[in-house]
Amino acid sequence: MAAEIDKFVNIYRTLAQFPSISSGYILKNGISSMKDSITVLSSWTQRNLERTKNTKFQQTHVVNLGTKDKTNMIPTDTSNEVLFAFSKSEKFRAVMREVQINEVKKFNLEIWNHYNIIKNISLDTLEIHGDVYSDGEFGSFVWSNNEDKLVYIAEEKVPKAEPFYKPKAQSQDITPSSSDSSSEKPIKGAEYLYRQDWGEQLVGKVQSVIVCYDLTQDSLSVLSGLPADLCPGQVVWTPDDDGVVGVAWKTTPRKLGLIFCTCRLSYVFHLNRAGEFRILSSDSEQLSVRSPRFSPDGKTLVWLERGAEGPHHACMRLVKYDWSTGKSSVVVDTVEFGVKIGEPLCEVADVSQDRSDEESNIFYGVYSLSLPRRCWLNDNQRLLFTTGQRFETKSYVVDIESNTLSELQSPYRGSLTVLDVYNDILLCAHSSLVEPLFPSYDTLDTLY
Repeated sequence: MAAEIDKFVNIYRTLAQFPSISSGYILKNGISSMKDSITVLSSWTQRNLERTKNTKFQQTHVVNLGTKDKTNMIPTDTSNEVLFAFSKSEKFRAVMREVQINEVKKFNLEIWNHYNIIKNISLDTLEIHGDVYSDGEFGSFVWSNNEDKLVYIAEEKVPKAEPFYKPKAQSQDITPSSSDSSSEKPIKGAEYLYRQDWGEQLVGKVQSVIVCYDLTQDSLSVLSGLPADLCPGQVVWTPDDDGVVGVAWKTTPRKLGLIFCTCRLSYVFHLNRAGEFRILSSDSEQLSVRSPRFSPDGKTLVWLERGAEGPHHACMRLVKYDWSTGKSSVVVDTVEFGVKIGEPLCEVADVSQDRSDEESNIFYGVYSLSLPRRCWLNDNQRLLFTTGQRFETKSYVVDIESNTLSELQSPYRGSLTVLDVYNDILLCAHSSLVEPLFPSYDTLDTLY
């Protein structure tokens, strides 16, 4: 019996050594032309059995697009980096670092240039907000286009509280010093008030706020103007940097959880620097939205949406929004059974149950939880997304003008996931039932 247990333990230990890829990024400065080499950063997670926790690490790859030769650098441990983001020109790299001190979370915001760290801000000492959000539902960490500001999502600062009855100083003549005084008066009896959070895997996240760091003024501020019954997240900068676009979830009458639940009532919103708030998605029907993404030229905004009812996760549609006119239209509609690839998808006509086409030519709809951070091609007309299709994960190129899509053809068998897109170069991850995830790098013409 002991021998059998050891056998299974060794098998599990071997399988735990296979890391899983979480994200990838194509460095702009690593590309001089389409035929030259590219530099890619990939982030991985691996189970550490001895420490009983996951280890995160980042690996640098240098790939020659012509010969397909690649060089992998030694990985670097990034377990305490919860967020990172490059500025548009890659002049700066921002890192949000989480450290545990006496079982208390503390967050540091770091700004790096090509040579050294230039800013290091201990967010806890400023007491502007609570914990920083790094989850896939709310989390954001985005540079402005002119590289002077950075936005992220954090927990709203909880007002100070004190008990109704507290011990008084023995001497009534003692007065607090000016350094101990605060303009914020504690709320009596509020230390045990119940604050409803978002539940599963989002425990402790009650009310989110949008925080902006100004690099030139070295200042932090919480953006104002959002209604009190909305929780913002997934924010991106507008093309002119005059505000942000994001997703806001309705918090009343109650929060019911968000992880894998795309049926919660939410809106795509625009909040400018003056604090003016407006809803961009339809407010005439109950919708759930996610993943707003601007085209590189800033003229088109796309997002995913579905009805805010029914099963926890269902088929979604891809919507485009003209930033200049404010008009929106459906690019890929919801699919009930399947539609032939190549036909217009704005008004889906499902194929009959008696299919004569091969299964590979059938598209079953968009079931993505998010779009890639960088999903657009250089023509500002086509974008890429990944979605589950029956027993596989497939990736597609969709044309927002003709409302048609094409499947990316991978040279490997199994599932294909788009991680990043830059300069018509695609960074993808391949996996199958018998192969772990591994990254691949291809130009657009080899896959499409």
